[in-house]
Amino acid sequence: PTDSPSAYEAYLRGKSLMWEGNEGAVRDATQSYEEAVRIDPKFALAWAGLSQARSVGFYYVDSTPAARAAAEQSLAKAEALQPKLLETQLARASFDYFVLRDNKATLDILQQLRLVWPNNAEVVQYLGAVYQRLGQWQKAVDTFDQVIVLNPRYLLVRKFAAYTRCDVRDWPGAQRVVEEALGIWPTDMNLLAIKAQIFQANGQLDEAEPIVDK
Repeated sequence: PTDSPSAYEAYLRGKSLMWEGNEGAVRDATQSYEEAVRIDPKFALAWAGLSQARSVGFYYVDSTPAARAAAEQSLAKAEALQPKLLETQLARASFDYFVLRDNKATLDILQQLRLVWPNNAEVVQYLGAVYQRLGQWQKAVDTFDQVIVLNPRYLLVRKFAAYTRCDVRDWPGAQRVVEEALGIWPTDMNLLAIKAQIFQANGQLDEAEPIVDK
Protein backbone atom coordinates (compact mmCIF):
# COMPACT_ATOMS: atom_id res chain seq x y z
CA PRO A 1 0.00 0.00 0.00
CA THR A 2 3.06 2.30 0.06
CA ASP A 3 6.46 2.40 -1.61
CA SER A 4 8.10 3.29 1.71
CA PRO A 5 9.09 0.40 4.02
CA SER A 6 9.56 2.84 6.91
CA ALA A 7 6.04 4.28 6.41
CA TYR A 8 4.61 0.76 6.32
CA GLU A 9 6.51 -0.19 9.47
CA ALA A 10 5.11 2.87 11.27
CA TYR A 11 1.61 1.95 10.06
CA LEU A 12 1.91 -1.63 11.33
CA ARG A 13 3.20 -0.37 14.67
CA GLY A 14 0.19 1.94 14.98
CA LYS A 15 -2.22 -0.85 14.08
CA SER A 16 -0.65 -3.18 16.66
CA LEU A 17 -0.83 -0.52 19.38
CA MET A 18 -4.53 0.16 18.71
CA TRP A 19 -5.36 -3.42 19.67
CA GLU A 20 -3.96 -2.90 23.17
CA GLY A 21 -7.03 -0.82 23.96
CA ASN A 22 -5.72 1.62 26.58
CA GLU A 23 -5.21 5.37 26.67
CA GLY A 24 -1.43 5.30 26.38
CA ALA A 25 -1.54 2.88 23.47
CA VAL A 26 -4.03 5.09 21.61
CA ARG A 27 -1.67 8.06 21.98
CA ASP A 28 1.30 6.00 20.79
CA ALA A 29 -0.70 4.57 17.88
CA THR A 30 -1.67 8.09 16.81
CA GLN A 31 1.99 9.12 16.79
CA SER A 32 2.94 6.05 14.73
CA TYR A 33 0.24 6.75 12.15
CA GLU A 34 1.31 10.40 12.04
CA GLU A 35 4.85 9.23 11.31
CA ALA A 36 3.56 7.00 8.50
CA VAL A 37 1.67 9.79 6.71
CA ARG A 38 4.52 12.22 7.27
CA ILE A 39 6.83 9.82 5.41
CA ASP A 40 4.26 9.07 2.69
CA PRO A 41 1.46 11.67 2.48
CA LYS A 42 -0.37 9.55 -0.13
CA PHE A 43 -0.58 6.46 2.13
CA ALA A 44 -4.39 6.13 2.33
CA LEU A 45 -4.34 3.14 4.66
CA ALA A 46 -2.30 5.11 7.21
CA TRP A 47 -4.62 8.11 6.93
CA ALA A 48 -7.56 5.81 7.65
CA GLY A 49 -5.73 4.36 10.65
CA LEU A 50 -4.86 7.84 11.87
CA SER A 51 -8.47 8.97 11.62
CA GLN A 52 -9.61 5.91 13.55
CA ALA A 53 -7.00 6.49 16.27
CA ARG A 54 -7.91 10.16 16.53
CA SER A 55 -11.63 9.34 16.69
CA VAL A 56 -11.05 6.88 19.54
CA GLY A 57 -8.77 9.44 21.19
CA PHE A 58 -11.46 12.10 20.89
CA TYR A 59 -13.90 9.89 22.78
CA TYR A 60 -11.56 8.64 25.51
CA VAL A 61 -8.67 11.09 25.79
CA ASP A 62 -9.20 14.57 24.34
CA SER A 63 -12.65 15.81 23.30
CA THR A 64 -11.59 19.32 22.31
CA PRO A 65 -12.67 20.96 19.03
CA ALA A 66 -9.08 20.70 17.82
CA ALA A 67 -9.05 16.93 18.40
CA ARG A 68 -12.33 16.57 16.52
CA ALA A 69 -11.00 18.62 13.60
CA ALA A 70 -7.86 16.48 13.46
CA ALA A 71 -9.90 13.26 13.26
CA GLU A 72 -12.11 14.74 10.56
CA GLN A 73 -9.12 16.01 8.57
CA SER A 74 -7.48 12.57 8.60
CA LEU A 75 -10.71 10.96 7.43
CA ALA A 76 -11.03 13.51 4.61
CA LYS A 77 -7.49 12.65 3.47
CA ALA A 78 -8.25 8.93 3.39
CA GLU A 79 -11.55 9.47 1.55
CA ALA A 80 -9.88 11.75 -0.99
CA LEU A 81 -7.16 9.18 -1.70
CA GLN A 82 -9.10 5.89 -1.63
CA PRO A 83 -12.79 6.29 -0.75
CA LYS A 84 -13.65 2.65 -1.58
CA LEU A 85 -10.91 1.19 0.61
CA LEU A 86 -12.54 -0.96 3.30
CA GLU A 87 -10.32 0.57 5.97
CA THR A 88 -11.43 4.04 4.87
CA GLN A 89 -15.06 3.01 5.30
CA LEU A 90 -14.24 1.57 8.73
CA ALA A 91 -12.59 4.88 9.63
CA ARG A 92 -15.84 6.64 8.64
CA ALA A 93 -17.80 4.28 10.90
CA SER A 94 -15.36 4.99 13.73
CA PHE A 95 -15.76 8.75 13.24
CA ASP A 96 -19.55 8.45 13.18
CA TYR A 97 -19.52 6.33 16.34
CA PHE A 98 -16.93 8.07 18.52
CA VAL A 99 -17.14 11.66 17.33
CA LEU A 100 -20.61 12.22 15.88
CA ARG A 101 -22.26 9.51 18.03
CA ASP A 102 -24.55 8.77 15.11
CA ASN A 103 -25.57 5.18 15.83
CA LYS A 104 -27.73 4.73 12.75
CA ALA A 105 -25.05 5.90 10.33
CA THR A 106 -22.47 3.72 12.08
CA LEU A 107 -24.72 0.67 11.97
CA ASP A 108 -25.49 1.16 8.27
CA ILE A 109 -21.80 1.28 7.35
CA LEU A 110 -20.86 -1.68 9.55
CA GLN A 111 -23.64 -3.90 8.24
CA GLN A 112 -22.49 -3.22 4.67
CA LEU A 113 -18.86 -3.81 5.61
CA ARG A 114 -19.65 -7.10 7.26
CA LEU A 115 -21.15 -8.43 4.03
CA VAL A 116 -17.79 -8.07 2.25
CA TRP A 117 -15.48 -8.37 5.28
CA PRO A 118 -17.20 -10.96 7.51
CA ASN A 119 -14.12 -12.10 9.44
CA ASN A 120 -12.71 -8.69 10.29
CA ALA A 121 -12.66 -8.52 14.08
CA GLU A 122 -12.71 -4.71 14.17
CA VAL A 123 -15.94 -4.54 12.16
CA VAL A 124 -17.59 -7.10 14.44
CA GLN A 125 -16.29 -5.31 17.55
CA TYR A 126 -17.80 -2.00 16.43
CA LEU A 127 -21.09 -3.74 15.70
CA GLY A 128 -21.12 -5.08 19.26
CA ALA A 129 -20.45 -1.62 20.62
CA VAL A 130 -23.31 -0.13 18.59
CA TYR A 131 -25.71 -2.85 19.72
CA GLN A 132 -24.67 -2.19 23.31
CA ARG A 133 -25.25 1.54 22.94
CA LEU A 134 -28.69 0.86 21.41
CA GLY A 135 -29.61 -1.42 24.31
CA GLN A 136 -29.78 -4.52 22.08
CA TRP A 137 -28.06 -6.57 24.74
CA GLN A 138 -28.31 -10.09 23.35
CA LYS A 139 -27.00 -8.95 19.98
CA ALA A 140 -24.14 -7.21 21.77
CA VAL A 141 -23.30 -10.35 23.79
CA ASP A 142 -23.42 -12.57 20.70
CA THR A 143 -21.33 -10.16 18.66
CA PHE A 144 -18.59 -9.75 21.27
CA ASP A 145 -18.44 -13.55 21.54
CA GLN A 146 -17.85 -13.68 17.79
CA VAL A 147 -14.92 -11.26 18.16
CA ILE A 148 -13.38 -13.59 20.75
CA VAL A 149 -13.61 -16.45 18.24
CA LEU A 150 -11.98 -14.30 15.54
CA ASN A 151 -9.28 -12.93 17.84
CA PRO A 152 -8.89 -14.98 21.06
CA ARG A 153 -5.95 -12.85 22.24
CA TYR A 154 -7.93 -9.60 22.25
CA LEU A 155 -8.16 -8.71 25.94
CA LEU A 156 -10.33 -5.60 25.53
CA VAL A 157 -13.22 -7.49 23.91
CA ARG A 158 -13.05 -10.16 26.63
CA LYS A 159 -13.78 -7.32 29.04
CA PHE A 160 -16.60 -5.99 26.84
CA ALA A 161 -18.14 -9.48 26.75
CA ALA A 162 -17.99 -9.71 30.55
CA TYR A 163 -19.24 -6.16 31.18
CA THR A 164 -22.21 -6.64 28.85
CA ARG A 165 -23.24 -9.81 30.67
CA CYS A 166 -22.97 -7.91 33.96
CA ASP A 167 -25.26 -5.23 32.51
CA VAL A 168 -28.00 -7.83 31.96
CA ARG A 169 -27.24 -9.61 35.28
CA ASP A 170 -26.00 -12.76 33.58
CA TRP A 171 -23.57 -13.47 36.41
CA PRO A 172 -22.73 -17.10 35.47
CA GLY A 173 -22.00 -16.06 31.90
CA ALA A 174 -19.89 -13.11 33.03
CA GLN A 175 -17.96 -15.32 35.43
CA ARG A 176 -17.27 -17.85 32.68
CA VAL A 177 -15.89 -15.14 30.38
CA VAL A 178 -13.72 -13.70 33.15
CA GLU A 179 -12.33 -17.08 34.21
CA GLU A 180 -11.44 -17.94 30.62
CA ALA A 181 -9.69 -14.58 30.23
CA LEU A 182 -7.84 -14.93 33.54
CA GLY A 183 -6.48 -18.21 32.20
CA ILE A 184 -4.58 -16.08 29.65
CA TRP A 185 -4.06 -12.86 31.65
CA PRO A 186 -4.06 -13.98 35.32
CA THR A 187 -2.85 -10.67 36.78
CA ASP A 188 -4.98 -8.22 34.81
CA MET A 189 -6.48 -5.84 37.36
CA ASN A 190 -9.60 -5.03 35.33
CA LEU A 191 -10.48 -8.71 34.97
CA LEU A 192 -9.94 -9.24 38.69
CA ALA A 193 -12.14 -6.22 39.41
CA ILE A 194 -14.96 -7.68 37.28
CA LYS A 195 -14.58 -10.98 39.12
CA ALA A 196 -14.90 -9.20 42.46
CA GLN A 197 -17.95 -7.32 41.17
CA ILE A 198 -19.62 -10.60 40.22
CA PHE A 199 -19.01 -12.08 43.68
CA GLN A 200 -20.28 -8.89 45.33
CA ALA A 201 -23.44 -8.83 43.18
CA ASN A 202 -24.20 -12.39 44.31
CA GLY A 203 -23.59 -11.61 47.97
CA GLN A 204 -20.35 -13.64 48.07
CA LEU A 205 -18.44 -10.98 49.96
CA ASP A 206 -15.96 -13.45 51.44
CA GLU A 207 -14.95 -14.38 47.87
CA ALA A 208 -14.77 -10.76 46.72
CA GLU A 209 -12.75 -9.37 49.64
CA PRO A 210 -9.37 -11.02 48.93
CA ILE A 211 -9.56 -9.93 45.27
CA VAL A 212 -10.29 -6.35 46.30
CA ASP A 213 -7.44 -6.44 48.82
CA LYS A 214 -5.10 -7.63 46.08
